Amino acid sequence: MIRLSLVIAALAAGVPASASEKSGKLCGWIQNPTPANWWLTDSRGEWIINTQGGAQAEGDPPAFTASQWVKTQPNGYGYGCGCIEAVVDASEKRVLKIVSARALPLKTCRQDKALTEPKE
Repeated sequence: MIRLSLVIAALAAGVPASASEKSGKLCGWIQNPTPANWWLTDSRGEWIINTQGGAQAEGDPPAFTASQWVKTQPNGYGYGCGCIEAVVDASEKRVLKIVSARALPLKTCRQDKALTEPKE
């Protein structure tokens, strides 16, 4: 019980609670292809932010303007370029908490040779 309360307190403070939890900045393509499904793909791979009916990271992804967002469906789902400062479970590649988030121009990710733009 004490361990659980320490983990909760650490997460609330934005401090990693275990060796696999790390704080850091992730930048790349942020995708929201369907309701409640969000992930970020950077040069190291895919980081799960939210899954419908599953784990949900605390905090909000960036707010994208129309010029920063590519719609892949008529209902507005799609992807954009951005950065998040987050607490992650590095071993699971899962975002646990978004501390801050910033949308970037699409050209930022398009010019990064380490990134592949999502398919529409």
